[in-house]
Amino acid sequence: MSKFDLEKPPSTRNLDPHELRFDCNMALKFLRMPPDAARSEQIREHLTALHTQLCHAFQPRFRYCILSIETAKAPDVVVLQNEITAFAGKAIYRRLARTHAAVLFCVTVGDDYAADMDGEDARFDAIFIDAVASTMVQAALKVLSNSVEGELKRQNFKLTPRISPGYPGWDLAEQAKLFDLLKPDEIGVHLSSTYFMTPQKSISGVFGIVPLNKGRL
Repeated sequence: MSKFDLEKPPSTRNLDPHELRFDCNMALKFLRMPPDAARSEQIREHLTALHTQLCHAFQPRFRYCILSIETAKAPDVVVLQNEITAFAGKAIYRRLARTHAAVLFCVTVGDDYAADMDGEDARFDAIFIDAVASTMVQAALKVLSNSVEGELKRQNFKLTPRISPGYPGWDLAEQAKLFDLLKPDEIGVHLSSTYFMTPQKSISGVFGIVPLNKGRL
C-alpha cells in the first residue's frame, strides 16, 4: 500500500462525555499524589463526585487529518504532503523521519465546565476540578488514538507515540503551522498570539504512522 493511500482530509467527531472513561489514578497524577497516599481513597471519592457533577458540562470533541510525509531533511526538517508545509525541530524530525504519514490532531473538552466553578466551594475545589478536566481531555485523546489506530491496523499500520509543539526539540511556535493545516477553530479551539490554546483543556500534536511490524521509534 502506498503511503498516499493513508491520507485523510480533516475530520471532526463529537463525543458523549458520559461514555469517556474517567481514570481516577490519572487524576491523582495530575494532583501529584501517588495512588497509595494516606488520603488517596478520600481524594478519589471527591474526584469521582466532582466528575459526576461536572460531566454534563464537558464537550469532548476532536479533529484530525492524515498527511503523507514527503521528505525528511536531516537534521531537523520534515516536509509534508505536496510540500504544503514543513515542520522544523530535532524532536519532530526524529519522530517522523522514518514514518509513512502523520496524524495531525486537536482534542478539547471545551470550557463550559468552568461555569459550574462559581462560588466558595468551587474556589476551594479548583485544583481538583482542573485535575478532572485534564483527565477528561486525556480520555478524549485516547478515544481518538484508538479510533485511528483501529482503522490503521486493518491496513497493517500503527501509530507512533505522539509529540506536541512545545515539547523539547519542537518549538511552541510550530503550533501555528499545525493550526493552519488542521483548522481546530472548527471545534472551538483557538490559538493566541503566544501560541497557547483556548480552551485551556485542549491538546494538539502529531502521531507518526509506521508498519505494524516496525519496532518502537
